Amino acid sequence: MVNGNKYWKFIYLLNNYVFRKRYWGLVINDKTFKPVSYAKVKLIRFEKNKESVSKKVLASTLSDFNGRYNFNYKGPYKNLFLEVHGIGYKDFYKEIDTLEHLSKNSEMVYDIYLTPGKKALTLQMPIIIINKITNLLIFTAAAIGLVVSIYSQLTYGLFTDFVLSAIYIFILYYSLSHLFRRYTLKKLEVIESLLMQKIPGAVVRLYDRKHQLHLAVTNSKGYVLLDWIPGEHQILVTKKGYELIDDNTGVTNSKAYLTNNKHIKLKKRFKSSQSLTTTPKDIKIRTSLQNPFAK
Repeated sequence: MVNGNKYWKFIYLLNNYVFRKRYWGLVINDKTFKPVSYAKVKLIRFEKNKESVSKKVLASTLSDFNGRYNFNYKGPYKNLFLEVHGIGYKDFYKEIDTLEHLSKNSEMVYDIYLTPGKKALTLQMPIIIINKITNLLIFTAAAIGLVVSIYSQLTYGLFTDFVLSAIYIFILYYSLSHLFRRYTLKKLEVIESLLMQKIPGAVVRLYDRKHQLHLAVTNSKGYVLLDWIPGEHQILVTKKGYELIDDNTGVTNSKAYLTNNKHIKLKKRFKSSQSLTTTPKDIKIRTSLQNPFAK
């Protein structure tokens, strides 16, 4: 089998160069641990003006097909709240603890776990089918176009046919890379350090020296598929009530270097200040729409 780390390196570098951004986090179904696509995420702040409190929407976005969301926010990280609406899910409304989710990792790290209602709407399967059909059509069109352009180039020798052939080859290469990429990925398990049990619903972030390369959540079996090189890639794994343990030092850390082990360890925390779901008490005491500054 071809080494995926070397074979697909060009694609990764090109992808990171074109789409260079770090996602704040994932929107996740807290029952199935699957990403929630196209949930509406708002970044808001409450401002107190004399006797009244006004709600200001600083930014708004939709989670993408893989549940990832990001804000191009450059303002102060103080008194920020997230408001999330997903079709078929209970509304999520929570203050961001910037000391916990920003300063430790020099970036915003905040994942949203939505509780499904009785009729949670999932768009994953129909969109997957549409994507597969679209990719097949693009691949077929590029293959036919390549044959035609090569024939035309051999017949007429035009430079435009040479350029078209190069474009079609790149499209075919890109399509095949996505088709076969899954067979070159490595399984990375997230396990609990004491009982060695696999942990589903943990969010895994993979980094090189400059960029966030991958963002995914462990499935019900407690693993994700990644393309990583031991010692060259750092990883950050987060879940409520757990801390990441560096395999090299055995101590908790904000990030850890990946070793040859096919797992990463989390240590259970007995106290956690982060709540993954919103309760009526939370809204009343901490983030009341009428007066979030009330004690």
